[in-house]
Parts: sequence; structure tokens; C-alpha cells
Amino acid sequence: MDERFKSLYKMEKKEKIGIFCENPVILSCLRQIIFQEKIDVEIIKDLEKESNKFDKVFLISNEKKEVKENYIYINNFKDLLQNYKKTDEDFEIYADICICLGKLFDLMNNISVDKKNSILILAENLARSLNIRNEEIRDLKIMISFKNIKNILFEIYSKKNEYSTREITPSRVEFLLYEFFIGLPTNIIDKLFLWDVKKSDSILVKILKVCEFYIEEKNLDLLRKQNFDPFIVEKLISIVEKKKVSVGKKILLVDQEKDAPLIKLRLENSGFEVFWEESANEGLKLLDKEKFDTVLSNLVLPGMDGFSFLDKIKNKKELQNIPFIFISSKSDAFTIKKALALGANDLLSKPLDLDILISKIYLFLNLDLKTEKSIRYSLENIPRQESTISSYDQLKPNYVISNRFNLIKDIGEGGMGKIFLADDLELNEKVVLKFLKKTLIEDLKFVSKFKEEVKIARKLTNPSIVRIYDFWEVGELKFITQEYVDGRTLREILKNKGAIPISLGIIYAKNLANVFSYAHSIGVLHRDIKPDNIMITNSNQIKILDFGIAKVFDESNINISHYSDEVFGTPEYMSPEQLCSKKVDERSDIYSLGVVFYEIFCGDIPFKGSSKISIALKQIQSKPVPPRQLNEKIPQELEKIILKMLEKEKEKRFSSMKEVEDALRSVVL
Repeated sequence: MDERFKSLYKMEKKEKIGIFCENPVILSCLRQIIFQEKIDVEIIKDLEKESNKFDKVFLISNEKKEVKENYIYINNFKDLLQNYKKTDEDFEIYADICICLGKLFDLMNNISVDKKNSILILAENLARSLNIRNEEIRDLKIMISFKNIKNILFEIYSKKNEYSTREITPSRVEFLLYEFFIGLPTNIIDKLFLWDVKKSDSILVKILKVCEFYIEEKNLDLLRKQNFDPFIVEKLISIVEKKKVSVGKKILLVDQEKDAPLIKLRLENSGFEVFWEESANEGLKLLDKEKFDTVLSNLVLPGMDGFSFLDKIKNKKELQNIPFIFISSKSDAFTIKKALALGANDLLSKPLDLDILISKIYLFLNLDLKTEKSIRYSLENIPRQESTISSYDQLKPNYVISNRFNLIKDIGEGGMGKIFLADDLELNEKVVLKFLKKTLIEDLKFVSKFKEEVKIARKLTNPSIVRIYDFWEVGELKFITQEYVDGRTLREILKNKGAIPISLGIIYAKNLANVFSYAHSIGVLHRDIKPDNIMITNSNQIKILDFGIAKVFDESNINISHYSDEVFGTPEYMSPEQLCSKKVDERSDIYSLGVVFYEIFCGDIPFKGSSKISIALKQIQSKPVPPRQLNEKIPQELEKIILKMLEKEKEKRFSSMKEVEDALRSVVL
């Protein structure tokens, strides 16, 4: 029997447990979970008549009924968690409750548990195949469950979820979820929500990312082309492709290096039967017992080197015609000539391109390349002839840049220049290209500073920050490539819907403070925080654009005395010191984020004007209207935070973005 939900109430075999819930939707969810998990617990229909039959009765209710000794009241999920996190020994129970509630929220929205939690099942199987410890597997399951809950939270708030249950009012759902998250202990919040920030190289994070990509794309060939740990990728493929198509060929792999298990696994996933030995002597013994179709061998082996191993094989008449491929870190001309002279069919240098290795084996064994999709070439693999582009002004869709980027559509034009969505023909994925204007390209000092800022921005690895990939110079064109995000800017959302609902706004605010706090902790300022640079993905995740590259624009002497509409920057969101060309620090970002918070909760910016200069003057001299005068639903504590962020003197603001993040934790609805 699955122990997860059982832990919710510390069930003992001798106890008879009942659950009473007045909310019909939650009750329906509980019934489904109890049925699926085969839990020995009963749903109580009539509390007054049936409660005496049970040792423990869990009441999920807002109002307390008659108090009885066997009653356990759960007014909200915060109360539920508080009951089971009193000691360290209870963490296992707490973890199981989290996983169970992940399912509960799926069911509350009529989403198939199997469909929504397929990543949970897949990730657990993958972790077990990698011999991950049970405690770590539990952490992985908690993380995935909480991501499910977070996703549903965003979907409900944004009213995008077509499966949302009508019987539960939005305010009721908001209350339950909000209370649930507020009830988490600080150490659990850090563990769950800052996981991939603090442990970006963790094996569990790698497992999660590989599984998420596969669940989203369902394309194994594309999965292999991503920058994931290749061994984890191949393990996942071996799990997904339970019934492999065998090509009926045996391969002997002789290699003692650490990448040998990956080579073996990839070959097995491609339909070969692979035997692996670490020494040439053991390989020779196996060749006497088994018939092999191909031999792969490293040059450097214990006891006998690869050349001697090959020589012994070629001196045996029955083995002379077996294709032999060397795989080695040594690939100089002398080594290659010696290998071929001794009878090797080829020598491939390490680190191996496994697609090339497999294509070589197919070639030497006269196999049909069409059976191996990942190595088959088509017209899509052949570079297209590049259209001639002589200037920035000629950029338009359907041009191909450097035989690499096919421009799909014009996204717009900003202060930096033109922006295009493009296909990366080499990696087969969509990217965004941002081209520098001709006037900027001609300023060599500007270009040099811009490159330096791109280098710094590339160090930011937070998943909530849009990645900048590279800086390109093709003829007269200079541009950056960056991650493509499928979603809408916060500007578009505010324009269409006005002020964000308070509960969702608080979640956005906390996420924004968290990501800017991360960037500031490694010394990177944004300098151009505004709704246009904040993306909300289709799954309601925050993504920040243009991190750090505004610095080169900032340094263009933006003084109020000669401020004009042509100057880079957006005065509606710029701090007073930024507008006056004074030194900026993270408190300047805090001011800009305060303006964004103001707009999120009030539906409008604090300062407007007929021109940019009039807005800039108000930004420097005027006080904002208190947010609660525009939206009385805003909590007083939140208003205090926003007004402190908008102080004209930066010394009066929060001293760090971490302080903003901490202050937001105290905001309650």
C-alpha cells in the first residue's frame, strides 16, 4: 500500500480513521485520492451520527462543530502542516503530505493525476536507475509536487485554466493556497523554491530538467541535442524506450575511462548489444568466447595498450575482418597513421560525438542509416544560401544570417535596435536576435563596453532570467542572441487587464524580489527595470529580459539639464539619481522595481506627464499618491514597502533587494 497519504494522519493499523469535509469539491478530490491510493479510511457523510464509530475524525471545516476528543480540526492547510512539523522526526511525514497535496490540487482542478504527475513518475524512475538515495528521491518528489502546486496557483489566478472547478470560488482557492504557502517553514521554502539557484549542479536538478524537457517536447532526438548531462539523457531514453528495436549486432567495448558507461548506454539505446571490458586481456578472452560484429577500444589501457590489442586481433584469422575503431584523447597525425597502418578502420578523438560514432558503425556494418534517426541527414541539415544583407536597414523576415539564423518575424524595435525571432538552423530551436543600431555600431567605445556587459550578463544562470547566448559580428551587423520565451510582457498584461489581483501580485512581487536579489548578490544590476523587460510565460513563470546591458546606455551622461526624448532609458521607471547622472547601486534597482510594484497593484504608474522631461522632473521632485488611495484592497504593510522603495533619497530606501524580499514575507491578506 502506498504510504504517502497514510502519513497525513499518522495512521496506525488499530485505528479507524474518518474524514469529514463540507466542501463538495475537496470532498470529491479526497474520494479520488483515497480510491487511487487504496487508503483504509472512510468518508463521513453524517458527522453527528457516524463520528463515534471512529478513533480519529479529521474535519476539514471553517467552523468548529461540537468538540469531541477524537476530532482533529483542519481549518486550512497551514493548520494541517503545523500539526505535523513539530519535530525533526516528523519531516518524513511532512514531506509525504506535500507530495499528497500536489495530487490534491491537481484533482481540485479536474486535471488527470497521471497526466500532471507523469514527470513525478518519470523522474522517480530515472533517479532510481541512477542509484540515487531514497532521501534524495523524496526531495526530488517534493520539488516536483510543489512545482505542480505553483503552476496551478498561477493558472487559477490568471484565469487561464480551462479546467478550473466552478464550485470553488476564486477567493476560496486563493485563500487555501495562500495559507498553504505561508505555512511553510523557512528551511523548506529555501529548499524548495531556491533549489536550482543554490544547487544548479545538483544531480537532482539535472534529472528534473531532463524530465521536464522530455515531458514538454516528447522528442528524444531533440533531447540529445540539448546541453544536458548525456548519461542522464541516455538513462531516460532507456526508460522511455522499454521495447528497443534491436539491430542484431554485438559490439565489444574495451575502455577504462569514466565515459565508457555513457558510450555503452548510448549504443544500447541505438539497438546494439554491448559487452564492456576495462582491459585488453579481458577483451581478448571475451573474443574467444563470443562472436562480435565491431570492436571499440581506447588506446590507453591497463596491462596492454590499444595498439598491441589491435595487433593481436589482426593476427587471428577468424578475427581479421571485424571492424575496429579506436576512441582516444590522442588524435595527432602520427597516432592516426599508426592506427590505420595496423588495420584500424578509424580513430575518433575524445570527447566523442556519439552520433558520429554510431554513423561510423552503421557504415562499417553496411546497416541502413534510415533506421537511426539521430544520424540521418536531410535537406534541413544542409546550410541554406545566405541572403545578401548590406545594412541594418535591410533586415527583414526570411533572411538568413551567417548560414545560421533564419529571421522569422520582426518583433519590434527598442532603444538598442531591431529585434527578430529567428530559427537557429544548427541547433533547431527558436532564438531572439537583437541588432545594434548603426549609430551605436559606429561608436567603438560603446561596442567595447557593450561586449563587456554581455560577458557579465552571461554569468547569470537563474532560471527566471532570460539567458544571453552570444555576441555576433557578421559584416556590418552586430547583434546578440538570447533565449526565446513564449509568453507576454508584464506591460501587455497590465495594458489589457489593468491592476493584477492582489494575491497573484504578491506572488509576482516575491518572485521579482527574489530574482533581483540573486543578481545583486553576484554584483549585477539591471538598471532598466520596467514591465517591458518582465516576461510572464504561458505557465505564469517570471522571466527577466536585458539584464545588465542597460549600463552602457546609462553611461551616456543622462543629466536632467539636457534630457531629451532621444536619450536611452525610460524616465517613468528611472530612479532620481539615475536621472541626475549620479552614482547608481542596487537601491536604484529597488526604486525602479517599486514603480513596477506600484503599477502591478494600482494599475498605473505613480508619475505621468506630457513629455519625458516633465515625467523626469516629477520623478525627482514629487511624492507618489499612496497606493491604497487608488486600490483599497492593498494591504497596509504592502503599501509601506512600496512607498519605502520609492523614497527620493536612496539612503531612505531598503538597503538591499534581500531586505525587500524579507519585508514581503510579512505581507498578509
